[in-house]
Amino acid sequence: MYQITDRYIKHEYLWMNKTCGWVSIPKNANMMLRVVCDNFNMNYRHRTEVNPRTTFCVMRNPYTRILSGIGEYRQRNLRHRSKVTWTQLLEKLLDDPKTFDEHLEPQVAFMEGYYFTHIMRFEKLLPELLEWEYFKKDSKFIKRIVSTERSQISKHMDLDTILNENKILVDSLVKKYYNQDYEMWLNPTKYLNKKI
Repeated sequence: MYQITDRYIKHEYLWMNKTCGWVSIPKNANMMLRVVCDNFNMNYRHRTEVNPRTTFCVMRNPYTRILSGIGEYRQRNLRHRSKVTWTQLLEKLLDDPKTFDEHLEPQVAFMEGYYFTHIMRFEKLLPELLEWEYFKKDSKFIKRIVSTERSQISKHMDLDTILNENKILVDSLVKKYYNQDYEMWLNPTKYLNKKI
């Protein structure tokens, strides 16, 4: 098991219809993709209910995903956010990840047990969705919902500034917990049609 927290994660559920299934990974364009799934009549179901012909997920560069996940954690769980620094939270994650939530789980924890026909990257989501015939048929809708700009910003912070200020810590986190995520993000085609 790839999990690093004590939280229960529902990696056995996905959005699907008979043609397509999407495995949701927190902090990886989920709100946009849920709208897309609704448009394509994909429902949230247990993986044993339907066997879609194709299955996809969205990988995100773990460097920015870690920061976005910490921002989410900070927003939801810390009453006095301004008193807790980003460096303190990153150090806490490095020392003891168990108290964090699913937003800081390695992406492979949600992918475990699946065979993917498509692994898309968050940072290139719009063009990669439109390369796939299944989604290309409704390209106007996809272009309206999936924002390229959204992959470059975070609602919680300036990712580049915080990454630059904490580069050594984030490098250590990727090496310790998210190295496989990083390898998969760099070369997603290597993992297609193989059980994760």
